[in-house]
Amino acid sequence: MNKIIVINKDKNYTSRDVVNIVGKHFNTKKIGHTGTLDPLATGVVVVCTGKKTKLIEQLQYDVKEYEAILQLGATTASYDMEQPVNATFPTEQITASLIDETIPTFIGEQWQTPPMYSAVWVNGKRAYDLARQGQEVELKPKLLVIDAIEVLFFDAEKMQLGIRVVCSKGTYIRALA
Repeated sequence: MNKIIVINKDKNYTSRDVVNIVGKHFNTKKIGHTGTLDPLATGVVVVCTGKKTKLIEQLQYDVKEYEAILQLGATTASYDMEQPVNATFPTEQITASLIDETIPTFIGEQWQTPPMYSAVWVNGKRAYDLARQGQEVELKPKLLVIDAIEVLFFDAEKMQLGIRVVCSKGTYIRALA
């Protein structure tokens, strides 16, 4: 069974869950995915089986595209809806014109520190496992590239911003907010 399978992952499934389901369906243990998608995210997970697993590394470095809705003025420990809001910030200075001025500054190479609640390996454990155990770990910033970023909508009443991002491997959209 040598296949590249494109799965539209539902919310609350991990990329590993998707691999396990596909592996059972095709009765194969030689299987992997081309990149982790957050459990709360929906979207495409590419799964490779058999000899096609040799393509995983090559496919991981392809450009990615995401659409997201950002809640401005609030943050959580995980930078998403998994954790409760732990800090709020004033938003009265945020306007559509300020957003239009700021968004282009993200284009190009950027150093980004992965969120504590991420799949990054730290001393043989996932950072999100350590974070859920209450441990603080220092994650190192990683160089990434944002090829394009555009505003899809801005709701000034709800302070929500919809964006589309075209970027490299390793970009945490939730960390852009």
